[in-house]
Amino acid sequence: MIMIHVEGQIKILCSYIEMLGCPHKDSEGNRIFYKQFETNSYVLASSILTKHPSTSCKTTQEVRCLERTNLRKMRAYEQDYFKQLVRFHQKVRTFMEQIFDEIPFIVLLVVISNYMNISFTLYQLIVYTGHQSNGKLFKFLAELILTLVQFGTYCNTAERWDSCHARMRASLYTSQWYTCSTQTRKDMCMLLSRLRKPNYPRFYQGVIEISNPMFVRFVNVCYKAVNVMKITSSRG
Repeated sequence: MIMIHVEGQIKILCSYIEMLGCPHKDSEGNRIFYKQFETNSYVLASSILTKHPSTSCKTTQEVRCLERTNLRKMRAYEQDYFKQLVRFHQKVRTFMEQIFDEIPFIVLLVVISNYMNISFTLYQLIVYTGHQSNGKLFKFLAELILTLVQFGTYCNTAERWDSCHARMRASLYTSQWYTCSTQTRKDMCMLLSRLRKPNYPRFYQGVIEISNPMFVRFVNVCYKAVNVMKITSSRG
């Protein structure tokens, strides 16, 4: 449920990222400046930008001066809008990090218990296949499958959290970033450098990193443990 909520927030964020470099308009087609896009709070651009009344602007120099003033205001809004996007992204990250900070010990218990459970059930299925009743074999097989599905679901959820960065990168690429100011493009590069980094949940200083590759390594370790137990029991 938490991941569904977070993915919804990222989807909203991506829709606003794609609006970078484009004129923002309301439902009636009026150009607007967002004060806070999270609450859909905005003001009409006409209340901020200076118009060009023909009566007051009689010279080309005055017209150009007004255009430069409006351009500065639009660039200032562009910077403010980008900062709103970054703050929203940071808010989502902080929310997830607070959750991750609360569950390291639970994650450790889940990893250890699943390791023991998978290794034990796999050992029973490999070594004692011909010595167990069909009922017990079915029980071990069902327990093995359920444990793999459970742990695989955790790893898949971590992949979904990591894919949020990929979605944001795609939204930046599809936006009209090339129309933005030089400063905004520099800020985009800084954001992109952050979004290119892996975003998997990491615990105990990276010793445990939940991901699909970790799931494959985990199953491989369990299988090796079963082989060791099998060799040890045959020697005994």
